[in-house]
Amino acid sequence: MLTPLLEYLEKGIPPVKNVTVYDRITGNAAALLLKSIGTTRVMSELGSQNAIKTLNEAGIKYNFNKITDCIMNNDGTAICPMEKLSLGKTSEEFYLVLKSGT
Repeated sequence: MLTPLLEYLEKGIPPVKNVTVYDRITGNAAALLLKSIGTTRVMSELGSQNAIKTLNEAGIKYNFNKITDCIMNNDGTAICPMEKLSLGKTSEEFYLVLKSGT
């Protein structure tokens, strides 16, 4: 779920330096939001190739126990809606789309 990251951004808390985030699943959607909050490292059980690309571009270090092509929806039949929505967007564009609810 992206809710904790969105709540953090909504509060407008200034970024803290050298933040490590621990997550269960890190897809591209989460990676874009992690970039927005100034994360320097993310550790996760599962990460996607899309997230790796975003994290590398942002200079965010990562440690994933398992890597998958993309994050899937809960029943494993399609790409996760948030992963799909985040593709091809900057962190700012993605945040604005989430904030607008479209």
